[in-house]
Amino acid sequence: MDKFNRTNFYKSENVDAILEKDLLTNVTNIFDNKVEYTFYSIRQEDLLRPDLISLKLYGSTVYWWILMKANDIEDIWNDLYEGKVLAIPPFRDIDLYYNEKKKK
Repeated sequence: MDKFNRTNFYKSENVDAILEKDLLTNVTNIFDNKVEYTFYSIRQEDLLRPDLISLKLYGSTVYWWILMKANDIEDIWNDLYEGKVLAIPPFRDIDLYYNEKKKK
């Protein structure tokens, strides 16, 4: 299992002695600092495929949800359009965020 799977970022709750993910918790404020971000302009072939954008930028499809959260995109069908510029968080920041969340 990849450590960057989005379910790893949800809080865990103990329910009747069973540790369960709190799926109602929204993962917010992933990255506050956008100074070191690079930018990517959406192309026709990227439409409706944030997983392919993640593959192009990070070499893996698993970071698509992080890209969407970092750019406040909740609806890939309407919020991703050709020419839209995405802020791309450095992989280092993603890793730091993951490690920080796991401490809590």
